[in-house]
Amino acid sequence: MKQKNILIIFVSLAVIVCAGIFLAYYVSHRSEHRGVVNSGLPMETVSIGGVLIDVEIASNDEQRELGLSNRASLAEGKGMLFVFDPPRDVGFWMKDMNFSLDMIFANTDGVILNIAHDVSPDTYPNQLFHSAGEVRYVLEVPAGYAEKEGIAVGQVIEVRK
Repeated sequence: MKQKNILIIFVSLAVIVCAGIFLAYYVSHRSEHRGVVNSGLPMETVSIGGVLIDVEIASNDEQRELGLSNRASLAEGKGMLFVFDPPRDVGFWMKDMNFSLDMIFANTDGVILNIAHDVSPDTYPNQLFHSAGEVRYVLEVPAGYAEKEGIAVGQVIEVRK
């Protein structure tokens, strides 16, 4: 009888430990899959010429200053959309970045004014990447993504709600 109770306790503990490991794995990979790194930022989808990109929305000074800093990577098809209200001329940096990006600058109508391609973290602190006029949106995506997907100046970023 005593051995049976010990066996039941051992099996129960093993099940609890396995369930905990599975839950931790599921939560971490589910977040990575969606492109969210526990940021707590709102998520939307943008469309550019039929290309859909899941984005985190950075809409205040604190969120925009932090941006994608200190993250290990950014998955293909994911990005961060910086929203400026009112629109303005902006300069972006690569402070505390761990990977290269494409920066896509768009005006109030979502029309892409310019793109900074393959911007390296090594450019900080010596270089800022500026918009070619007042912008409402700056979309950051993994380096090379704009070229790969045919995203170009003159196309329109549409924010889907």
